Amino acid sequence: MQNFSQQCLDIARTILGHSLSSISEDGHIIPVDGEPSSGADAAHAIWAIGEYYRGTQEIWLHDFSLPKLAAQCMDFQTHAADHTDDRSLSYSALGLFCFGATQSRNHLWQSLSPEARELFIKQLTHSPSHKDSHAALAIARAVVCFCMGFTSKDETIHLVESFLGSISQTAPNGFIDHAPDEGIGGCYDIHGLWTLNLIQQVVQMHIHHDLAQHLLPSIRTHVESYLRLLPELIRSDGLAWTYGEHTGFYAQLLTLNALMLALAAGWIPHDRQSLYTHLVRRLFHCFFLHFVDQGHGSIVIRDLERTLSPSFSTRRANFDAVRYLCQWSMLAKKLLSLQLESQDDEEKTGGRFIQFLHTPKKEQGVFIYCNAEQKAHYALPLLSGCGKGSCENLAFPHCPGIFDAPIDTYLPILQPELTINGQLFIPSFYGKNCATGMGSRHSFFFRYEQPELISHQETIVSDLAHCRVTWIFSEDCITSEFIYTVANRLKVDQVRYVIALSAPHSLYGAHGLMLGAESLRAIVEKDDFGMAWKDLVTVHNDPQYRTAYGAIHFLQILSRTNPIFLLPGKPYHLKISFHPDIIHH
Repeated sequence: MQNFSQQCLDIARTILGHSLSSISEDGHIIPVDGEPSSGADAAHAIWAIGEYYRGTQEIWLHDFSLPKLAAQCMDFQTHAADHTDDRSLSYSALGLFCFGATQSRNHLWQSLSPEARELFIKQLTHSPSHKDSHAALAIARAVVCFCMGFTSKDETIHLVESFLGSISQTAPNGFIDHAPDEGIGGCYDIHGLWTLNLIQQVVQMHIHHDLAQHLLPSIRTHVESYLRLLPELIRSDGLAWTYGEHTGFYAQLLTLNALMLALAAGWIPHDRQSLYTHLVRRLFHCFFLHFVDQGHGSIVIRDLERTLSPSFSTRRANFDAVRYLCQWSMLAKKLLSLQLESQDDEEKTGGRFIQFLHTPKKEQGVFIYCNAEQKAHYALPLLSGCGKGSCENLAFPHCPGIFDAPIDTYLPILQPELTINGQLFIPSFYGKNCATGMGSRHSFFFRYEQPELISHQETIVSDLAHCRVTWIFSEDCITSEFIYTVANRLKVDQVRYVIALSAPHSLYGAHGLMLGAESLRAIVEKDDFGMAWKDLVTVHNDPQYRTAYGAIHFLQILSRTNPIFLLPGKPYHLKISFHPDIIHH
């Protein structure tokens, strides 16, 4: 771990060295060419600089004064009313805290003008609290306010216990629905793990160490729910958490950070430490190959082949990478007795459904299938997408390189889309009577029902139809079947089904799983809707159709554009099987 610690710090120093020149005299971050300016990026810069100082105690990097640059960013943040949101305030506060808990010895605090100090304290102590996953930001502000003497009242215990207590209302199994009021509710993605890890980190930074001893056991209970899940979500090539809002670059950072924090805190059982240290090695190797420009020494998240949500700028990604790399460097120093070269468990073919929520109205979770022979991991989420109408949480087997979907764009990927009265309905987001088990010839199945149809923007419409969905995974075949029944005669204006054909990035991380010359070998085994394959649509040069990993080249569309009337008492089937030609590049 000593070598790993130094490697992380060296990369962080290089990236930060290239990023500091983007901080202007007035403290705003100059964006890279082709991206809009984002005032919130300054807060990410403050925290990154703070973590670098905390890990090295260096106040200069090249010819840049780190406290001075951080002060410029903080002055910009405090005076720009439209950029003093909760996240920016919390990140700025944590960056400040990294320079020291004593105001008189804090280099950043001493570099601020009296006016900026007064305004920052006013903003920090009057920001609202939250009941959702953003409660972690309120906890971070509470820790900084008390520890730095901005307030005499310590609300840390109350805020942490209140938030952890509220989790049981939306996720009795310990997982966090980070947007319970968005869409249908039930957005259990990696954002929940980020929330718990941030709370864990700020509690450990509290000047009263007995407070951490009081709160950490409760935090650990929820974190362990995710820790048990991660080995099944991390592919053999090190690609992490492939569904939800933060796939790609941030999935790598957040997953690796969770493992490092757990190992350093002693939350991994001794007999599992070799597995988790090996996962760290795989995750970091994948992160380094996929997102680090090794020639220039910077982070690349957006180019002609891949992208991220517009809310994540390239500057922000670079500062965030510095922050995490510095944290990993410090955490690795606590793990000198662990060997990063330890071997992992042998992968076994199998599938299981992890249930996040079970109520009389809906069931939500993720089905995970591993094909040991092909070294392929499929994650099939049955979760809310926060009502955004995009592909990240659609109920199909997410597996970059094999089954892909564009970022921040809606397409019915591997889902029949029924247009009824102007609304688009797809069998995603929730289920009932979810079941999984072994089928014939060593196959694994996942089944669920939708008593009522749900639109792609997560609006449930009653009295239209009932849908039953079955996915079957075997050694060389994946089969999906969708069965619709209606109680009354129903007009469907059109039906559409889309397959996205992509490839890994040609330069960064061009390894791992990809499709061979024979592609997915999709076969329509049964189609009661009377659809037909359209000509391939080339989207390689369209920025709207890019993934977090590589480019989508073609869209294969099966559709029916003229109306069809569904009759009561008759089931309507769509059954499609795939025999993917998987190769390891």
